Amino acid sequence: MGLFNVSLLLMTCLMVLAIFHSCDAQNSPKTILEVHNHARAQVGVGPMYLGCRLG
Repeated sequence: MGLFNVSLLLMTCLMVLAIFHSCDAQNSPKTILEVHNHARAQVGVGPMYLGCRLG
């Protein structure tokens, strides 16, 4: 019974870590652009804007 409890605890911990890892990957294009524009501003380059279409 002890091995089952340890295995269950380990699986629960792994599932929680997987959920937190996937939440971090859900950045919106607006958030990515804000970070990118901050880096551009640090080197004196103007900001980019999010358009409605690619091209």
